[in-house]
Amino acid sequence: MSNDVLDIETINGQFTRCIYRGFDYAVYRFEDEKDGPIIVTGEIDNVDLKSKYELQGVYVDHPKYGIQFSLLSYEKIYDGNKEGVIAYLSSDIFPGIGPMKAKRIVNHFGDETLEILKNDIDRLSEVDLKEKDINTIKVVLNNKFAFEESFYWLIKVGFSLKEVKLIIATYQAESKNIVEDNPFRAYYDIHGIGYAKCAEVAHNLALKPDDEKCLDAYLTYLLADISFKTGNIFFTKEQVKSYFTKIYDVDLFEDALNAAIRSGHLYQVENRIYHHLQYKAEKQIASFINKVHLEDEFYDEEVLDGYIQSFTKRHQLQLANEQIEAIKNFYYYNLYLLFFPCVHK
Repeated sequence: MSNDVLDIETINGQFTRCIYRGFDYAVYRFEDEKDGPIIVTGEIDNVDLKSKYELQGVYVDHPKYGIQFSLLSYEKIYDGNKEGVIAYLSSDIFPGIGPMKAKRIVNHFGDETLEILKNDIDRLSEVDLKEKDINTIKVVLNNKFAFEESFYWLIKVGFSLKEVKLIIATYQAESKNIVEDNPFRAYYDIHGIGYAKCAEVAHNLALKPDDEKCLDAYLTYLLADISFKTGNIFFTKEQVKSYFTKIYDVDLFEDALNAAIRSGHLYQVENRIYHHLQYKAEKQIASFINKVHLEDEFYDEEVLDGYIQSFTKRHQLQLANEQIEAIKNFYYYNLYLLFFPCVHK
């Protein structure tokens, strides 16, 4: 066992007992062929206690329960004999292959089948298989190798184990390629991964602070942060510049703003700058007000509350109390102009 908890390791053995199972988390006792019993935690489903498995993960020292193996991936191990390899290739891991095609592959390559699939997969063309079947096997195995590469690489560049799991769950086999292209994609796309961590990873990947991706991400984060802290929905261009120049040189502001607007992370309306979530929320609120007919039933507060709740759920909006009150006042008092100095509206 490595002393570095971030080293991804592979262990082989059998699950022997389920200790706990939740919605997306389980705790199992596992008999490692080399080191004996170990507690394994993670997303574990539909395991066969009679079969052997290969597990990839990291050892962690839980403050209460001691050393555990935190699971990243697992796969059933099939015996290396012909029957085992046929069972492996005809399993649901390789959709559409089935026992007959699997037997054809094994009969052709014999005991070297697994070694050839791992190191010289193009030799599948020697077997009487359709092109789509060859492609299926290639895609499955290539994805498997890509997953493994992504695990190691994401840990190496600075993400925590928890963050790696979130990234892999989101981007699958493309995780390394996506994050390597733009480390801030994880911040934009994945709840639970923050700007600061992605900025750290960008630094580890030698991305310069004045790179367009860094400028775009910082300005997007900045708008979200000051909107949350002040309660304002938008800021003037001058206000945004004043915040921006606390960290960056003023000469980079226009480049940063243009990059964030091109990416769709920020919106500019005249001299007003919006974070994209605030801007879309405002647009959808306006749409709500414009589309709803002013029928008598909406003057009933209970009915209107239900309608607002349905609309916000459908569009995945979270409105401030002031915004909800403004919508209600529109109906109660036939107002046609909303003005809230405290939120720049």
